[in-house]
Amino acid sequence: MSTPMTTLWMIEDLEFWPDEPAPGQVCEPTTYWAGPGMPECVPELVHEVSARVEQITVAGRVEQLAHLGHGFTTMLRDHLDTVGDVTLTGHLVWDRYLWTDYRTRPTGRALVTARRPVIQRAVGTPTEYAGWYSVEYQGPRTVHRDGPVPDGYSIVAYALSVTLH
Repeated sequence: MSTPMTTLWMIEDLEFWPDEPAPGQVCEPTTYWAGPGMPECVPELVHEVSARVEQITVAGRVEQLAHLGHGFTTMLRDHLDTVGDVTLTGHLVWDRYLWTDYRTRPTGRALVTARRPVIQRAVGTPTEYAGWYSVEYQGPRTVHRDGPVPDGYSIVAYALSVTLH
């Protein structure tokens, strides 16, 4: 009997090169778990998932790794008071530079089933250089579903619906 697939939301950080993966592609992201109250957590993407948490000591540091099933693991930035079987609330965040914060490398493959922009109000303040603005983001991040991005908002990330493999 096969284990049912797990589908979650994952925030992908913006990079200066063309973004991949597109829906239908499989990726092997390095991720951490963002829970409610963390700045990168988008409330409308919050989901509950069963996980097994283990504590790993690497080079004198304690790191927590959550096993989500299907060979997929993710780092926990906010350490839990317990290890073993838990329910996590939140969503994944793909951080291509996670290796700078952790020595443990999360593993797993995910099929991207949808990709949506995450937008936030952007307030531009003119700088001393003509045509240049300092941008401050205000208010909540939300997933933009259809049509052009509204005036006064910018894309700050992408939300990927992923199925763990």
